[in-house]
Amino acid sequence: MNDIKQTIAKSMLLLLAILLLTAVILSCKIRNTDGEEMDDKKMRSLGTFEGLSAETEKQILQTVAEYTEWRWYHFVITEYFGTYNGAVTVIWDYNPEYFGRAGVVEPSWREFPAGIEFVYNGWSKGIQAWKDGILYSLSEAYDISILTREDIENIHNLYTIYLIENPFSDIENEVFIGGKE
Repeated sequence: MNDIKQTIAKSMLLLLAILLLTAVILSCKIRNTDGEEMDDKKMRSLGTFEGLSAETEKQILQTVAEYTEWRWYHFVITEYFGTYNGAVTVIWDYNPEYFGRAGVVEPSWREFPAGIEFVYNGWSKGIQAWKDGILYSLSEAYDISILTREDIENIHNLYTIYLIENPFSDIENEVFIGGKE
């Protein structure tokens, strides 16, 4: 009888040790110099656009996160449209690795910076200009002279190409190529 009790006790201790070791391994994360948890999945999403550094991309996403209860890696930049007068123009979205993708696309909405029409779907925040840690809509950036009409025209041309190459990425085939109001 003692042998059975000892075998059961040893088995329970072994199981406890395995569970404890598993918990320790699963809780280990790499931390950056700020103490923020990092892993390959978070870092892989940065620095994928030519002309946009991983550090700038992360700063933009940190700005986005300041307005939410989420962290920067819960968001992704889905397209980069260039840097104009120090303003980085991007479309950002919720990271589908954390949030999935909504099945229903809301009705589209429009903005008219410099009188040029940009059409977005309802979940899109549209193209935004990030400068000095602040995000602006294209209209706001144009109205306060961060972006010029020429910048807006160039962004519109790049956005049209983006929509043609990615027809379901933003407005599901509702490409308004003329672009003038």
